[in-house]
Amino acid sequence: MLTTLALFALAHAEPAPTPSQDALYAALRVRHAPPDCSALTDLSESLVEDLVWLVDHATQPPWVGLRAAQCLLVEHPAAAQPSFEGWLSTEGHRGLAILVSQRIDEIPLPIATSLAVVALAGPEEETVHPRFARCGVPEIQDLATR
Repeated sequence: MLTTLALFALAHAEPAPTPSQDALYAALRVRHAPPDCSALTDLSESLVEDLVWLVDHATQPPWVGLRAAQCLLVEHPAAAQPSFEGWLSTEGHRGLAILVSQRIDEIPLPIATSLAVVALAGPEEETVHPRFARCGVPEIQDLATR
């Protein structure tokens, strides 16, 4: 019985971070004055994938995942779009929904529109709807008034 439980636990363990994910985590975990998103490029050869990993796995301190998400949203919106659509359409991502609604006017319009549609149909619709209704992008405002 103990062997079965140990094997089950090993099979469902969180993946260990890579050295670049560790370096990004260390850079983003500082409480004050984190590095600019552009400064992170030297820490990873696969920055988008590593930042997505941090959003999915870094829980403490809580701002690490949000800072990683912010860099993805503003600096790499096209590459991160599938991840954001997944997060916005599933439970447990209220902080990411708020981040998208706060930064929607900084995202290229086609990507912003797609993210808004997903967010308005997702579990955080009540969170994003009022923010989209008063954002500065007419196309996003229109989506929120339908």
